[in-house]
Amino acid sequence: MLDTQPDATPSGILTVADLQERSRNHAHESQILLSGVMKSVTVGNAAYTLVMLAGSSVSPLLWIPFWIDTFATIIVSFTQTNHRLSAVHICS
Repeated sequence: MLDTQPDATPSGILTVADLQERSRNHAHESQILLSGVMKSVTVGNAAYTLVMLAGSSVSPLLWIPFWIDTFATIIVSFTQTNHRLSAVHICS
């Protein structure tokens, strides 16, 4: 693997500050990736379940618990991941 970042010192040894910054950046980038996956899976699951309900013989009135649960799950996933990203950004 090629090192694309210049070394912090001429001898090639990273300082503690450089390592801390790299760790923070890695955590932030990982959080962004995981939150995007979580949001996509939540919305995709809701769409799949809606299609399955639409193709079934279940009365639309019985879909209400599904819609309440789906709405709550989407709201929680979007607010929690955004809150975590803000906290990571503020801490770094």
